[in-house]
Amino acid sequence: MLLAVGLYALVLWIMYLIIKTAVKNGIRDARVDPASGDWLYRVLRGAFRDALEEHARTQTPPAASQSSGTPGDPPAG
Repeated sequence: MLLAVGLYALVLWIMYLIIKTAVKNGIRDARVDPASGDWLYRVLRGAFRDALEEHARTQTPPAASQSSGTPGDPPAG
């Protein structure tokens, strides 16, 4: 029962994100034939692009290597 409610909530949340992105990107005014499926691709691309950009901004770059020289060299000292 709890699993069914969770899945239902997940589907509703995904639908909300798709609709929110469609409105934000003005997809209602797009000159695309809805029967072609291009509108859905644009909506999904916009929704996931925002999430991926946010994820990329929060990632820290890898720490710089403390050793000098090539990676195969033993540490100096």
